[in-house]
Amino acid sequence: MDVSRRWLLATGLGLVPMLAACGAESPAPAPTAAKPAATMAPAATAAPAPTAAPAVATGGNIVFALEDDPIDFDPMRSRAFIDRNVHYQMYDSLVRIDATGKIIPWLATSWEVGADGKSVTFKLRSGIKFHDGTDFDADAAKWNLDRYRSTQGSQRTGELAPIESVEATDKTTLKLTLKAPFA
Repeated sequence: MDVSRRWLLATGLGLVPMLAACGAESPAPAPTAAKPAATMAPAATAAPAPTAAPAVATGGNIVFALEDDPIDFDPMRSRAFIDRNVHYQMYDSLVRIDATGKIIPWLATSWEVGADGKSVTFKLRSGIKFHDGTDFDADAAKWNLDRYRSTQGSQRTGELAPIESVEATDKTTLKLTLKAPFA
């Protein structure tokens, strides 16, 4: 993977989006809760359940209104909150936060914090691809975390300062070793 593709991947820790310009195989959003039975239409008037998945429209234009112009499309250099609105439309992250504030899996299917609180091991989804067809894997995630931690001018350096090292232990496992226990 070369730098021109890799810069599309960033961290999913804290507020920093883990970028993976993923295609149609990216994970689906978490399901929303069903409406309470009292607010649903009676069974006799309910429409029959669809038998096939709805068609997905491709191509065309999208209109996206923002209160200001984005400053930078690279989250490593971005320092404006407005940029995050655009980043979350373009990139996927290791984890997301649902409407209740709970951290939920996204590109990571699960994670485990070490007993000493000084490591976090993420299991990553397989079958995810970048826009050019390159596989998303632990090596790509490591490359981006290292880039964000070590590149002069990175706006993410402070957010990632608690990380001592990043290791891709296999294609779908990413281990972060922390300097000290850190939420």
